Amino acid sequence: MARYAFDPMVGVEIALAFKGLEARWVRIQRGILHLGTFVLFFGGSAIKGETMTIKALGVALALVALMAVIKGVRLRRAQEAT
Repeated sequence: MARYAFDPMVGVEIALAFKGLEARWVRIQRGILHLGTFVLFFGGSAIKGETMTIKALGVALALVALMAVIKGVRLRRAQEAT
């Protein structure tokens, strides 16, 4: 079976995301995946970082992620209000 560089299912998923037709469980899976990725990167840099520079980058990662979550919640509430 030939391997393609472009997976056609990715296009379908993107189209469904833009249409707002994705299922709730897909959003839950994405949230879990993002949370797990964040925990791994944050733990590897801020907690177990070898130098202060790496630890500072880990803290910066946490701050940027927190700001993104706050912005996302505000945008979602604004969209639901309209």
